Amino acid sequence: MNADATDAEAARADTANAGAANAGTTGTTGAAGTSGADGAAAGGADGTGADEAAHRVDRRAATALAVVGLVWLAATFVTAHASVVGNADVYPVALGAAAFALPNLVAAALVAGATTGLAVASWLAWADRPVRRLLTGLAAGAVLGGVSAGLVAYGYGTGGGVAGLAATVAAAAVLGGVISAGPPPVLAAGLLGTIGTLLLGLVTGLAQPTLVNLFGGSRGLDAQVNATYTVAYLVGVAGGVVAGAASFWLLRRHGPRAWPWYLLTGALPGILLLVAEATTRIGGSGLLDLVRSLSEGDRLTVDIASFARLRNAMIVAFVGGLTAMLAVGRTLRAR
Repeated sequence: MNADATDAEAARADTANAGAANAGTTGTTGAAGTSGADGAAAGGADGTGADEAAHRVDRRAATALAVVGLVWLAATFVTAHASVVGNADVYPVALGAAAFALPNLVAAALVAGATTGLAVASWLAWADRPVRRLLTGLAAGAVLGGVSAGLVAYGYGTGGGVAGLAATVAAAAVLGGVISAGPPPVLAAGLLGTIGTLLLGLVTGLAQPTLVNLFGGSRGLDAQVNATYTVAYLVGVAGGVVAGAASFWLLRRHGPRAWPWYLLTGALPGILLLVAEATTRIGGSGLLDLVRSLSEGDRLTVDIASFARLRNAMIVAFVGGLTAMLAVGRTLRAR
């Protein structure tokens, strides 16, 4: 009897232990499943928020860029008008002033069109897709281009190649609106770098005589030519550094991305300058050829200025992309 009772109690104990073990296993599995489901739900919610943040741009930042772009365009118009009107009594000089003002007007209109399109799209919930942003940018660029062309025609008339100048500036504004269909954070970062590069160009342009003398330009004509080339290359490199650093900073604020996006946004200011130069050469060919025909010296001056702008844009694109990539590398942690 005692042996049978002992065996029965042992059997009941084994059964109880097995039940407890099964219950524990089931409980652990259920808890793990619940935790996995919660984690997936949380991850999905975070992913959605991160994805939305990665594809939208802050409205205040976009609006600020648009304001700066429009102010820059207005200031460029005022400067160009003063330069042309101030030499209106001497036709060749006024024509040359208009030709040399054209690249600045085109670049300013391109940036203003892109920043305006970006800002308008950031305030419209409807413009959440590339095609819709393209339509929004086209509309904004067309309005800005029409106003710009009207101002050119009003200020200078329509003769002597001015009509071509007005059409080229308008086309640059529309083209900027088309560019605003790109990824908003990437575009905003690139436009910030572009504005920084333009501001640096303005400052160094005003300080050009001082910089040339600083690099030995006062020693003679040959030294002045060499110093001018040195300053031009250094300004291009500095513009690229500013473009890459500013672009990286703003894009980084919109969340981490794969490194090619940083390379693109760092090079974007130089690319936009290349687009502006191509627009100037194509749309303003009539005005530029008219100035070239005035004299051999005018032809040489126009060609040298065109090459200098092209060289500067290429340097800014290369150095800007390199600077952004170096900035990305400094943020990577060793594993």
